[in-house]
Amino acid sequence: MQDTEHTESPAATETPGVDAPASATQETEALDGGIEERIREALDAREMEFTARLEAATGHRTLESLQEAQQQKAAEYQERLDAAHREAAEQRGRYEQAAIKAAVLAAAGEAIKPEMVFDMLAGKAAIAADGTVTVGGKPAQEAVKALLDENPFLAKPNGPPGGGAPQMGSGNFAMHANPWLSGQFNLTEQSRIARQDPVLASRMKAAAGFQ
Repeated sequence: MQDTEHTESPAATETPGVDAPASATQETEALDGGIEERIREALDAREMEFTARLEAATGHRTLESLQEAQQQKAAEYQERLDAAHREAAEQRGRYEQAAIKAAVLAAAGEAIKPEMVFDMLAGKAAIAADGTVTVGGKPAQEAVKALLDENPFLAKPNGPPGGGAPQMGSGNFAMHANPWLSGQFNLTEQSRIARQDPVLASRMKAAAGFQ
């Protein structure tokens, strides 16, 4: 009786399953997803920590709100600074005007109406950094004297009273008041001066504020 030889069938040999590559891919994706999740958690935690520290230090939870607050404070500071500069300039202007007026009035002691002299010269007056007042580039005293010399009717009479009215053109008008000025108003003198010296009459009217 002969022994029968048994041979293994090729079908009996095991081969890898076709699902193995898909399983490996899923494991990789799961691993990657876990890493990304941990990274996000770490970033969220860091952001929360930063927000907490920022709020504790500044009272703001975001950099944007902090920047807006800083810009607003800067604008308010600039506004206060500008206002302070304006106020300082106004105060300096008032001081300069007062100093100019005091200097001109002090120099106008020989004028009938020092205030009128000041009004006539104020537009040309200036004050230097050391407080020196000039009028048209001249010292106040010199400028006032020149004005009174040019317009003698603005000056106080310096001759003896009762000397009679001078003739027009005599150059002695400094001895007489301006009859168009308030307090010195005199129709008779106005008529006389207007007849004898119309140019002088016009100057006196202008000095008294008449057009």
